[in-house]
Amino acid sequence: MNLDRVIAVRTQKTVYKDGEESVKVFGGEYSAADVLSEALCLARAAEAGIRVPEVRAVEKTDGRWAIVTEYIDGQTADALMKAHPEKRKEYLGMLVRLQISVHEKACGLLPRLTDKIGRGIALAKSYGADGAALNALVSTLPEKNCFCHGDFNPTNAVFTEEGEEYLLDFSHAAAGDPLTDAAITYLYFYLREGERAAEEYLGIFLAESGAGEAEAKKRLPLAAAVWLLRANEEEKEKLLPFLKNAAETA
Repeated sequence: MNLDRVIAVRTQKTVYKDGEESVKVFGGEYSAADVLSEALCLARAAEAGIRVPEVRAVEKTDGRWAIVTEYIDGQTADALMKAHPEKRKEYLGMLVRLQISVHEKACGLLPRLTDKIGRGIALAKSYGADGAALNALVSTLPEKNCFCHGDFNPTNAVFTEEGEEYLLDFSHAAAGDPLTDAAITYLYFYLREGERAAEEYLGIFLAESGAGEAEAKKRLPLAAAVWLLRANEEEKEKLLPFLKNAAETA
């Protein structure tokens, strides 16, 4: 295995290109269960009909767990938007349509999104959030088994020159309510690029999906609870207003 060419770096994860394969190497804090769970979610996505890189192996390299998949030759939506800012809205439209196509898949074998929200609420209470108000919001969610990526953002969508679309990184995948998944993506843009970018994404999502703005924004406190589980300290400060807005939203 040749791990010389780094193609992506994320918190406690580094992705390498090794010939016709990609190797995602995890930091020491990731257990075998964590890594095997991500590989299983990737396999579930493929079975559901979502275009994803084929899983080739799960193994250890230099004492760290790694997932080996086929290498997808293309550009992420993030790279395309940065290279062609004049086409940002076009690429966002492609991204949103891809997300909606994922939501149209059902997969009851995935972890439940409401379980992830519950863990987030437990953590949010330690930051002063109103747990009762957040749980009241959870009770209003529709019972759905839609495939929710859980971390759907421009860095996880790859477009090839042949016009194919691939999704990466299924570590947060869950079955549940698609509008909550969209709210999680809204907060990605909010945290990375600010409110204007988040509203731009949401406007396109609402136009493409036919969902209502009030219903989508009602999910933001729950999406913030999910985000809290993976957020750094700076992000947590930005998420707290959404969490504390649960009582007004419910």
